[in-house]
Amino acid sequence: MNLKSSAKLFLLLFLLLLVSPSRAAQQKIKVAIIPFKMNVGEELKYLRDGIMDMLSTRLTQGADITTVESLVVKKAAEGITSELNEVIARRVGSDLGADYVVFGSVTKVMESLSLDGKVVKVQGEEPATQVFTQSSGMDNVIIKISEFSQNIQNAILGKPLITIPLFQPPPQPQVQAQYPQAEAPGPPADYFISKKKGRGGEEEEEDGFFVQTAAAKRAQGFWRSQLFETELWGMDIGDVNGDKENEIVLIDAHNIEIYKKAPGKLELVKRIEGKFYEKNLNVDVADLNKNGISEIFVSSIKDEFVNSFVVEFNKDKGEYRRIAENIPWFLKVMDLPGQGLTLLGQKSGTDVAFSGDITQFSYKNGKFLPDQRYDLPRNVIVYGFNLVDIEKTGEKDVLFIDESEYLRIVSPSGELKWKSDDQYGGSDKYFERYFEKDATSEKNISKKKIYVQPRILVMDTNKDDEKEIIIGRNDSQTGRIFKDTRMYHKSEIQNLGWNGISLVENWRTKKIDGYLSDFQIKDVDNDGENELVVAVILRYDLMQVKTKSTVLIYELKTRS
Repeated sequence: MNLKSSAKLFLLLFLLLLVSPSRAAQQKIKVAIIPFKMNVGEELKYLRDGIMDMLSTRLTQGADITTVESLVVKKAAEGITSELNEVIARRVGSDLGADYVVFGSVTKVMESLSLDGKVVKVQGEEPATQVFTQSSGMDNVIIKISEFSQNIQNAILGKPLITIPLFQPPPQPQVQAQYPQAEAPGPPADYFISKKKGRGGEEEEEDGFFVQTAAAKRAQGFWRSQLFETELWGMDIGDVNGDKENEIVLIDAHNIEIYKKAPGKLELVKRIEGKFYEKNLNVDVADLNKNGISEIFVSSIKDEFVNSFVVEFNKDKGEYRRIAENIPWFLKVMDLPGQGLTLLGQKSGTDVAFSGDITQFSYKNGKFLPDQRYDLPRNVIVYGFNLVDIEKTGEKDVLFIDESEYLRIVSPSGELKWKSDDQYGGSDKYFERYFEKDATSEKNISKKKIYVQPRILVMDTNKDDEKEIIIGRNDSQTGRIFKDTRMYHKSEIQNLGWNGISLVENWRTKKIDGYLSDFQIKDVDNDGENELVVAVILRYDLMQVKTKSTVLIYELKTRS
């Protein structure tokens, strides 16, 4: 190479070095971060600016990414008058000259903070990438924000999402390899606090998210799903597609959605669109026709009256379809003493919402047909009740929530055995009925709200051959003063046991921020162990019209 060529090459390299920074700057990905919605109390509103600053800083580290100035984005976001979605985000991003837009929410659920984000590519119609993380307590929020920021960056760059572990077990010496491996670390130490006297006189302690007696220790944190843009009115768990694994079935007012528990989220398997004129009230899952696929029993209302249906997966056609409909019964699947899973029903009358005896159904000739009637107290309805052999005499006592929402135990002969001092249940799930000749007013026709109480479970959760009663409680901001106005803002699940004269508390969850709409105890993650699974409707203020829901999962492993 001659001297002249060498000089030209040197000059070309020198010019490339000069222009590289500006060219790189031109090629940087521009991201607009819209201020996140804060679903937290006033004491945590300060987190918004800190999270936005950290997200902006971490997003640009080690990548050709730049962010639009926060004040500019904030001003542009002030013009948003409706619920922020991908379409609006793209419009804002286009106005700001951004390549991507990031928006989302921060939600406080009990003692933890969750971050839900969406990454939207401004150009084109590519679906948004969802990014979610949740802190386990407030002490590791910074770690999870860092993980969240990294995953936002990864979503923009097309890289796989990551999870930063909160608890790293110390390295084990090689000599210990011959012994069984210990279980993964549990919740951090600040989940466990001092003991106190329980309602039954026993010592109890707050352990994780449960307040418990010393006789029934349970080691648990909880897992929270992504947020759902609807009100979840019911849920149950079972193998509804014949794959030998359980799915979780959720209902809102009109639709059914089937999910599988996946790492970090509930993964949608199937959405079954409902009919706009049908209002769903309750859902149960059980394989009562014994074909290896659990049926989905939905109690629904059409034109004021009950109009239930049953959905089942057809393996040959690969689709879910109604195998029974227009059923004039409220349906409920219960695990009854000596019978196992049983389908019960109750009719609706012209002058009362729930009419006649609660009746057991049998599956005969390809149909679910009413069979045996139960002789129960007249004020017991098919929801908010169960049967329990409370004193192990072989008799089926009736356990139910009465009209004033007190828990009662009544013998088969109608004798009151026990009544609670506290109120239980509490429901915001209702349907409306018009009745003629209202006895409480001078009107000839009156419209009333008929509320449907949540389920009561009777089962042995800790495998000690003793049945326990698991029941939910919703707390109202107005108490129970107003009959037709329900403003539930906190809830809990309680586990009760019989001590010979009354029900006493074994454990309870810590207060849940939101309205408990349904719960179940089954193996939702297919690990061979049952979990407590809770559907919660989140309501952050009384004026909020559009609400969101989530699903909480608690481990129920006994800790020695």
